[in-house]
Amino acid sequence: MQNEGTVPMIVSCEQASRLSGRCVKIEGHRGDGKTETAVRHVVELLNNRVSPFDILVVTATDEAATSFANRLTAMSKEAGNVRVYSAFSLAALLACGVPCVADKPMAIATAAQCNFLLIDALTVLRESESGVFEVSEEAATELASKMARASGLVLPDEVYECASERLDARLAPKIAQSAEYVIVDDWDLLCPGARRLCEKLARQHLFVVGGSGIQFSFNDECVRAFLDELRDGSSRIRSFVRCVDEGDCLSYDNALRARAFAPDDRSVRIVKWRTVQAELEGVASLVRTILDRHPDFSLSDVCIVVPNLAWARAIRASLRVLKMEGTESLEVDPLAADPRKAPAVGALGAYVRLNLLAHPESSLSWRMWLGLGHRDLAAHAWLEFSRWRAAEKLDFEAAREHLCSDQNIFFDGADKLRASFVEAEAFVRRSNMLRGLSLLSCVCPDGDVAFMKMTLGVDEREDAATLCARVSANARFQRFDDAPGFVRICSASHMAGLKFGAVIIVGAVDGLLPVSCDEEAPSTTICAESERQCTLFCDAAAKANSELVISLFQKAPEEMALDFGMRFVRTKQENGRCVAMLRPSPFIGRAGNAAPGAESAEQFIALR
Repeated sequence: MQNEGTVPMIVSCEQASRLSGRCVKIEGHRGDGKTETAVRHVVELLNNRVSPFDILVVTATDEAATSFANRLTAMSKEAGNVRVYSAFSLAALLACGVPCVADKPMAIATAAQCNFLLIDALTVLRESESGVFEVSEEAATELASKMARASGLVLPDEVYECASERLDARLAPKIAQSAEYVIVDDWDLLCPGARRLCEKLARQHLFVVGGSGIQFSFNDECVRAFLDELRDGSSRIRSFVRCVDEGDCLSYDNALRARAFAPDDRSVRIVKWRTVQAELEGVASLVRTILDRHPDFSLSDVCIVVPNLAWARAIRASLRVLKMEGTESLEVDPLAADPRKAPAVGALGAYVRLNLLAHPESSLSWRMWLGLGHRDLAAHAWLEFSRWRAAEKLDFEAAREHLCSDQNIFFDGADKLRASFVEAEAFVRRSNMLRGLSLLSCVCPDGDVAFMKMTLGVDEREDAATLCARVSANARFQRFDDAPGFVRICSASHMAGLKFGAVIIVGAVDGLLPVSCDEEAPSTTICAESERQCTLFCDAAAKANSELVISLFQKAPEEMALDFGMRFVRTKQENGRCVAMLRPSPFIGRAGNAAPGAESAEQFIALR
């Protein structure tokens, strides 16, 4: 075993793929071919007559899992039986599907359910502490977790712990019984809980790849390796990324002197627009220009990295203007909207109605119906109702029926709850037999785009419970459409394990990249979050094989700039409107002379 501080041995990709110790670590920089080594290692195991059913591959995201599986099947006929999961999907599979409450399987709480549970927990704690407004986040989360477990739910942050517990108790599904060989891509992107789960699953062999400084919680003999022969894509792009990552342009100067790329190499471009609207409408022209310059590219070879859902939707609309389609994979849960501000329409409203039809026996379903759109989510009234039924020793269903039938029952908020329960009961009676598209039209009459995307492929026979399960899963795991004729649109956090011919990073202004932190937060927290976002930016930029375009804009309406947290130098009046003058992303400045000079977007497009 190597001592701490020693220089890792340098091996070729083929040597790395054949390493077979109890635990093997493969370290490397972005673009070094780490994922390819992991793929080849699986193939090597198959060639050595290891059963594909004994191999488990774990990735950082669902998109990365799909990409890994596709690369694997292209190299081996037997690979189709190798199990490939994202870390969260694997943990969810292990944690759920086992009876928990009243012989019903444990389920993972959706963002909507988490929000309601947390607000209820805060209300209970505040009232129990004689009106104290400040309640610790830890205490509220602990109580919300207990409430969730009572409803047969587990909070998303607890999934890895729950999976480990079930594994220890030998309650997990059979998938965990044959994980002799575990291969993990992007180990450094996994949370500690996911890493511990992978370590626990690996019975004979654990093979992981990631950035430098890979750590394990146990002390088995390890081989650490840097790759030197699988670097793919542009050296110019890798040099730029490394300078941003390390904040030092020395590596760029060294690469230039070593003639790793030509001085006039234009693989990295920075384009600027006058206004935010010009960028949103013009990105499609950037895509068209790149496709014209690279005739071998298809639409799916181009990825647009966006800062938020608003940018994704606007850019998707601009693509359609030029007869192109986009598909999204974003770190955006449509059910995570603030339920206090959410109207009855939209994705969250549709989910609340569907959830009630799917689970009328659950008190949480009724609680969400009651609170949606109310400033305090009717939390106090719900707490008083809970106290009343506890005093009367009634279960939820009996208490609800008693309240609706007896007008003489009084407690704070009783009339409000009674009216809401009566309305909900009428909705359930007239809708509980609906199926398929009729059901979908009932719960989502406004045809909300985000909600409809989560229900694609609805079957005419699908009941509310089946459709609700589909929506819950799709809200958590937003994936690209499979069709190749789509431009990829995604957040930086969804780029793990992927590779594209061209990457366009949009919204590269201070406040969007990085996103503004709470200025009242401790400085250490702000710095840590900025570094995390810088890492995501570098990861996204490094996914470009041939061309990296960073897009920014110079000004935006002041109101819009404030809404999105953009940092601006000053404001000025233009045509009777207050306009904010913006700063480029500080990540560009970190690259030093590795960053090319900004050119106008119009010039970039004209030079197609």
